[in-house]
Amino acid sequence: MGDLGVLVAVAAFVVTVLQWRAARVESRNGEVQLLRGLSDSWRALGVDWRRAIGIARGAGSYYNQMAWAEQSSYLALKRRVGVSFFLPDETPWPEASFAVRPEDERRVAGMTDDEARHELNVLADAVPRVVHFLAELSATVLSGRVGPDVVYYAFGSQLLNAASSIRVISRVSHYDYMLVGYHDKIVALLDILWAQAVVVDDVDPTEMIAHKRSTRSGVRNRRRVRRLARRHGNRLTATRLEVLLSRAEGAGRFRRVLLAATSLLATAESRHRRRSPSWAV
Repeated sequence: MGDLGVLVAVAAFVVTVLQWRAARVESRNGEVQLLRGLSDSWRALGVDWRRAIGIARGAGSYYNQMAWAEQSSYLALKRRVGVSFFLPDETPWPEASFAVRPEDERRVAGMTDDEARHELNVLADAVPRVVHFLAELSATVLSGRVGPDVVYYAFGSQLLNAASSIRVISRVSHYDYMLVGYHDKIVALLDILWAQAVVVDDVDPTEMIAHKRSTRSGVRNRRRVRRLARRHGNRLTATRLEVLLSRAEGAGRFRRVLLAATSLLATAESRHRRRSPSWAV
């Protein structure tokens, strides 16, 4: 009877393990399918992405990826309509020095106000589409449906390279009605991607850690991620993401201490050499 009980317990354990593995495989397959859909949506946003980042960086900016002719047309339309897409504290690259092409000035001058506003909106409507995608991407990470490591390797480099511009377009005043709640989710996504980049040693966090320490923004970032992850997912996901951010900050602090210690040792060695007689070296 005792042997039978042991066999039943072992069989139950094996069944549990197999069920757990099957659930893991199913979850992983779901993650792959979701990531594939997000990647398709991202590729479809190619033109919108260039336009949205171009609007944030301003016509004539060195890092503006919009075609030069499109930048000229956009700025001519913007000056004609007199619309400001930015909040007062979000100032793009100074566009005053950008020379609009004469043909664009003549074409826009011949438009009615409604025609100019419509053509400008065709270009500027790229912003809410990009912001909506980024908010959706953030929600998949905050809910735990896709891991931050997977999202980082798929989108991280492009998003982090344009992080400052993304923060701008997530707050453009012209589309406030579209972006309620989006800004926090997008900023949380950038923080998570940055932390993942630090953990895998793709970026040097030293300077950013110094800024976070002086402004206590690291604490605010972790609280934001925890709050949003609990809202979109569960406490376990919130804890995992918060630990990721803490690990990144810890790595940055350790690196700062290591650099400081190395600098002190180098200084001490240099002083010792200067004080030692030449024959003793």
